[in-house]
Amino acid sequence: MAKHKKKKKKQDRRPSPDRTWANTGQLLGYGYRRFEDHTAELIRARGHGSYRVVHSSVLRNMDRAGTRTTELARRAGITKQAMGQMVKELVEFGYLEFAADPGDKRAKLVVYTPMGNRLATDALDAVTEVQDEFKKSLGKGGLKELRRLLEKL
Repeated sequence: MAKHKKKKKKQDRRPSPDRTWANTGQLLGYGYRRFEDHTAELIRARGHGSYRVVHSSVLRNMDRAGTRTTELARRAGITKQAMGQMVKELVEFGYLEFAADPGDKRAKLVVYTPMGNRLATDALDAVTEVQDEFKKSLGKGGLKELRRLLEKL
C-alpha cells in the first residue's frame, strides 16, 4: 500500500498583532523569511521543483564565472561542510558542476551548467517579482526607505 504524504499546511510566521513586544530582530527575521519563502515558491513555479530556500546561500554568492566552495562558504558565513552539502545537492540536480580553476590547477571552481544558468536567471526574476510585491505592500517610497535604513545597519 502506497503511503501518501500529507501536504504541509503553510505556517503563518507573522508576529501576532498583540505582540507589541516583538523586537526588531524578530521583525527583520520575519521579513527575511517571507522574502526567501516566497522567492523559493516562485522559483519552483518556474520549473525548478527541487529548489529549496537553503540553496539561495549558494546562488546569491556565486560569481557567473565560477567560485570555489570555500569562498562560497566564507561569503555565506557558514561552514565549508554545510556549503559543500548544498553544492553537492545542486550538482546532483544538474544545476552546478565542477571545473578546473585556471588560477590554481589543484583547485576546483563551482560553475553553472546550462540548466543552472536558467535557474540563476529565474531566481533573479523571482527576486525582482518579490521586491515589486514588497514595494506595493509598503506603499510609495516605502521599500526605498526600508532599504535606505537597512543599509545604515
